[in-house]
Amino acid sequence: MVVASSNRVKIRIMKRPTGTLEGMVLRRYVPGEVYDLSPSVADYLVLEGFAKPEMRKPARVSLKTKRDRRR
Repeated sequence: MVVASSNRVKIRIMKRPTGTLEGMVLRRYVPGEVYDLSPSVADYLVLEGFAKPEMRKPARVSLKTKRDRRR
């Protein structure tokens, strides 16, 4: 079971899901992409082997340019 600290859970799709769940067509989820879903949908996708919990934090974007760096 995926544990969420809020009402949303981040998962990474590993293979394209099939079927429907709670009226949603699951084929719309693309392998390799990360989605922020309800705990029930995330749990289903993980338990069925379509997804894995996403634990990584987003990459930090540096706004510095070469001119901003000091030597």
